[in-house]
Amino acid sequence: MNQIVNMLYNSSGSVGFHFINISKLASYLGTAEAGLRFLIGLFIGYPLAIQYIHMSKSSANVKHAFFVISGLLINYFVFGMNSIYTFMSVFASWLSFCLFGGTIMNVIIAICFHTIYLSVGYATSASSSNYDVKWTTPQCMLCLRLIGLAWDVYDGLQNPETLSEDQKKNCVKTVPKILELFGFSYCFCGFLSGPQFSYRRYIAFVNEELIDKSAKRIRFRYLDSIKKIFAALGVIVFHQVMDPYYRPNQLFESSYFEKPFMLRITEMSLIYYVQFTRYVIVWCISESVCMVIGISYNGMDEKGNAKWNGVQNFKFRKFVFGAFFQDIIEGFNISTNLWSGRYIFRRLRFMRSKLASHVLTLVFLAVWHGFYIGYFIMFAMEFLSVIMERQVCSVFKKLCGYSYNELPILLKTVVQLFGAMMKFYMCGFFAMSFILLRWRRIKVVYEDVYYWPLIIIGVWFTCAHPILLVLSKMIKKQFKIEKKE
Repeated sequence: MNQIVNMLYNSSGSVGFHFINISKLASYLGTAEAGLRFLIGLFIGYPLAIQYIHMSKSSANVKHAFFVISGLLINYFVFGMNSIYTFMSVFASWLSFCLFGGTIMNVIIAICFHTIYLSVGYATSASSSNYDVKWTTPQCMLCLRLIGLAWDVYDGLQNPETLSEDQKKNCVKTVPKILELFGFSYCFCGFLSGPQFSYRRYIAFVNEELIDKSAKRIRFRYLDSIKKIFAALGVIVFHQVMDPYYRPNQLFESSYFEKPFMLRITEMSLIYYVQFTRYVIVWCISESVCMVIGISYNGMDEKGNAKWNGVQNFKFRKFVFGAFFQDIIEGFNISTNLWSGRYIFRRLRFMRSKLASHVLTLVFLAVWHGFYIGYFIMFAMEFLSVIMERQVCSVFKKLCGYSYNELPILLKTVVQLFGAMMKFYMCGFFAMSFILLRWRRIKVVYEDVYYWPLIIIGVWFTCAHPILLVLSKMIKKQFKIEKKE
């Protein structure tokens, strides 16, 4: 049985179109061929987007077919015969829709099948101690996309009065046809690496119903796209220059151990920021392509100008300069975080516990990333830090009488700088588990910096309850005095 599974998931063709030999270029650039093919697959989106613009008056079926064919060709170019696995998952979704329609059974099947299918792919694909570019990379995007679609079709068959505004906005009234389903799945502007977007957005886009005809400066999306691609090119240059000096393996060198504590944690955080720029590069390119074809349309501003941030996946200022850990969640991998909130967190409201919903959402995201212990460690620390942050903000407001947004500008700036600095150092620590993945490597690095963020979190949760209890008594006492007066 194991031999059959390994044969299914590890075919010999790792890349397609072998006559397109880019190994020398990859060697010259100092990168792996798989990664370079992946990057080329993203850039191919630009000529395809231009071609799509020229065929914008074609029928919807022609557009769906264009997305299917172009997506399959890109998939084959990057992953070779392994591209069959994404096709099989989409076909399985179509079969499930045919058999079960928009029922809750189809939702359950979608969640179980795509999660298990992706997990088996992780378990059986050859991997290293680093994040590898494999067919599971687009498959993790499809996993979320197809589960979300199953939920949206289910919502479309429910009583509208029972749906939230967000569910009404994304629900689908009819089961997708096979060409629509494959077009949605293989749309080249989001297939390889995201961003996630709903089926409703895709269909409205294909039917020329997404963009308001009355919006001004519609053609400015090309300028916005150019700005975004220049941002991506800038990040590429930054990564190429900084990567030789800030690589994870440096954390295991004897010279690193000999540095003072502050220098060690600073270098650790810089490694985190440099390595995570790879995700920013991919997202900027994908978002730029989405702008070119117009699927990123996000309504109009107060002046009636079209906005093109509907599928934005990264917010630089919030991510880098935000004062809170919540700013990272709202500024990094935005579409995935929105998806998890929409289809996991809110769907667990029957549990009547936000805490339990939060935990289960993070568990799902950890499994979605893979089975390395590093993913679970990072999401666990993210959960604890967000809870601690909320409690700290609550104590701060009770002590000062102001929330962060109500503070005077000078004090607010001080709090923001302190928060951004703490976030910089603590996130560097947290992200090492995501980067190093295996506990035997994570343990060495964490021990060398004495697990310092976990000590802070542990001390806080040990003291938080007594502090909140004392504050509560003080506030009640003050309230009674004011009431008597």
